[in-house]
Amino acid sequence: MHKDVDEILEEVIKERRNSGQRIVWEEGFREGYKIGYGQVMRKMAIGLAEEGYTVEKIAMGMEEDVETVKKWLQQKDDIK
Repeated sequence: MHKDVDEILEEVIKERRNSGQRIVWEEGFREGYKIGYGQVMRKMAIGLAEEGYTVEKIAMGMEEDVETVKKWLQQKDDIK
């Protein structure tokens, strides 16, 4: 049986809560997820822009607002 990613993450979080590591681990996990997600989204936006897509089309395709995409594209040199 295939488990949903959210189910697996909830199980891991529940196990950690029971071990006494809850606050530090959950905050670190959530922060790390946000950072990783942002990096992936920026890289994708930059790649699409390099392929010639407009900011508006990138935003629409990624379901993000235009200002966020513009911000990501301005950070192009920060991504390695």
